[in-house]
Amino acid sequence: MFRVTARTVLELGSELISSDVIAFYELIKNGFDARTENGVEVRFNVVLGLRSFSSLRNRSKEQEVPLENLKERCLSELNSSATTIHDQARKLIAAADSYDQLSKALKEVYSLNTIRVIDTGTGMSATDLEEKFLVIGTPSRKIAVEKSVAEGQKKPDFLGEKGLGRLSAMRLGGTLSIETARKKDRKINHLQIDWRAFEDVNKMIEDIYIKASTSGTKPSPDYSGTVLTISELTSDWNEGRIKQLAAADFAFLTNPLADSRNRPRIALVWNGERIPVPMLGKSFLKLAHASIWGHIRSEKADPNLP
Repeated sequence: MFRVTARTVLELGSELISSDVIAFYELIKNGFDARTENGVEVRFNVVLGLRSFSSLRNRSKEQEVPLENLKERCLSELNSSATTIHDQARKLIAAADSYDQLSKALKEVYSLNTIRVIDTGTGMSATDLEEKFLVIGTPSRKIAVEKSVAEGQKKPDFLGEKGLGRLSAMRLGGTLSIETARKKDRKINHLQIDWRAFEDVNKMIEDIYIKASTSGTKPSPDYSGTVLTISELTSDWNEGRIKQLAAADFAFLTNPLADSRNRPRIALVWNGERIPVPMLGKSFLKLAHASIWGHIRSEKADPNLP
C-alpha cells in the first residue's frame, strides 16, 4: 500500500497551480460552479507589502539603524488606504521597545493582510467541507459533469471537475479560513487550514488533523455562500499589480462575444477601492494568427464541416 507524506500536498499544489493568476481563475470558477447569484468578489486588504516586510524585518535583525528611526520607516511603509487594519498596524509597531519586539510586530502586521474570495452560491455544510472540500481530487463534480453530458444537457453543471481548486488557496497564502453556509443551515460552517503544517518532512498526510466546526449566526436567515480568507500571503501585492491583473488577466475571464449585460460579475477590490475589470472587446479576435470559415451540415449522419 502506498503511503503519502504531508508535503506531497504542497508539491502537488505547486505543480498544478503554476501561477497566482491560475489560482484566482480556479477560485473564481469555483464560485460560479456554486451558482453564485451576485458574482464573485476578490477583496485585497493589504497594509504592508511582502518586499517592505522582508526588508524592514532584516533591518530590525541587523540593528544598524536607530530603533526609533527604523520604527518611523516602518510606519511610512504602511498602506494608509487599508483603513480597516491601518490603525492596528501602527499600534503594533509603535508599541515595540526593542529590535526583537519590532521584528515580531512586523510579523503580526504582515499577518493582518488578507485576500478574501466571496460568493453567494449554494454554500457547503460541515459534512461537505470534510467529505468534499478536504478530499483532493474528489470525483463529485466529475460525476455530475459526465451525467450532464450523458443526458444531453446544453451546459454541464460545473466548469471544473478535477477537485483540485482548493490547492489554489495554498498558492496564495500560508493559511486559509472558510466560512460557508447553505440556505437551510441555521449557523455558519467553519474550516481552518494552516498549509505550513504540511512542510514537516516527518509527517504523513494522516498526521495533519483538520476538523470542520459550526458556530455563529448567518447574516440573514436565507443567506447562502462562501467566504475564503487567505492570509500569510506569499506574493507581493500592490495597487499597480492589481490593476495590471484586472486588465491583462481578469478581462480574459469573460466571453468577448457575449452581451455585456449578461457579463458574469467579477468584482476586484483593493483596500476598499473597486478596480474595474475591462470588457474584452470583439476586436481582440482580430489578433488571431489564423482563422477558418465554413458551415456545419447535419443530416442523418453525424454533423460534419465540409
